[in-house]
Amino acid sequence: MFSSAQNQPSRPGQYIARLAKPLAAQNDSRIEKLSDDFVLVNDSNPHALFDAEQVDYVVPNHMYRRHRPQESENIPRAQWGLHNTGQDGGKVDADIDAPEAWRTTTGKTLVAVLDTGIDTTHPDLLKNLYRNEGEVAGDGVDNDGNGIIDDVHGYDAAMKTGNPWSDDPHGCHCAGTIAASGEVLGVAPTATVLPIKIYDDEDWTDAATIIRALSYARKAGAKIASHSYGGLIFNAAVRDAFAQPDMLHIVAAGNYRHNNDEKMNYPSSYNLPNMISVAASDRNDDIASFSNYGPKTVHLAAPGVDILSTTSYGNHGSWSGTSMAAPHVAGAAALVATVYPDDGPVGWKTRILDNVDVQPGWQDRVGTGGRLNAAEALKPK
Repeated sequence: MFSSAQNQPSRPGQYIARLAKPLAAQNDSRIEKLSDDFVLVNDSNPHALFDAEQVDYVVPNHMYRRHRPQESENIPRAQWGLHNTGQDGGKVDADIDAPEAWRTTTGKTLVAVLDTGIDTTHPDLLKNLYRNEGEVAGDGVDNDGNGIIDDVHGYDAAMKTGNPWSDDPHGCHCAGTIAASGEVLGVAPTATVLPIKIYDDEDWTDAATIIRALSYARKAGAKIASHSYGGLIFNAAVRDAFAQPDMLHIVAAGNYRHNNDEKMNYPSSYNLPNMISVAASDRNDDIASFSNYGPKTVHLAAPGVDILSTTSYGNHGSWSGTSMAAPHVAGAAALVATVYPDDGPVGWKTRILDNVDVQPGWQDRVGTGGRLNAAEALKPK
């Protein structure tokens, strides 16, 4: 199970400024451009570096640390979340109806996975791994001029390199649930995954890294972003980076068994029109015992217990957590975006939330009262 972040106040002397207007060309080494709207300032007095009309606000660069996840003790014989026939003691059809959805599409959308990085050589992911056609692999040159050398298959936003490879299997597991094609299948087995590593090797990230990652995903053309992390304290700059309307964000609700309506869990509690917060359900259509919930702030549930997917070094493993649930919804969103590209993020969200399988007693747990159904979300209105 993925255990959420521990928070530190901020990186000393670092601040994030939201720009009111673009900065003129400057060579101040204390200022790093994170995106068109945000800069990272390495100075204890950030306001002194800008004219008053240049900046909307300045916030600390909050730091977040995660715990490494634990593998599930139960290894399923099949991917029950995609198609549940009652195997391993489950309830028939307590699944997202993936085979029924695949009669319509198997997906062509680019999905960014902001996580720990992935095994970029995994045979189940190679077919659907992002390829930056503007880069020449291994030549040590920034061929496409985006400021990142050899970002052929994604981005390490923490270290600011073009190598998203990681031996931490968490991100690989999430990517496989979205778009694996091999020994296991993703929800959208012909979609494309864009791995973006947001944690360093000591398991730290910060607000600037998340904004940097979102900017890269947008420029690469991602329409869906999967976020299987949480526990972050509120940060206005991160919220506003999420709020840009060109991308649908699928976010894990958290694994602390608490009500997110009462105790916020960021980023899932930013409550934005282009965001879906996901609880975890099990093979019997019960909300998982570890899952956060909240009828106002958590939208739906998806399979998140004993989920079989890809892990590092070409392996496979079974894990549990809302981290496993969110990628099911991200994969379904990739299917919906493929069939209805003109609906946009808010329209894709509406299709997903309006077509859940409602479950008895879930009204006080998730806003829709139901579990993801990918096939129903694809049906014409």
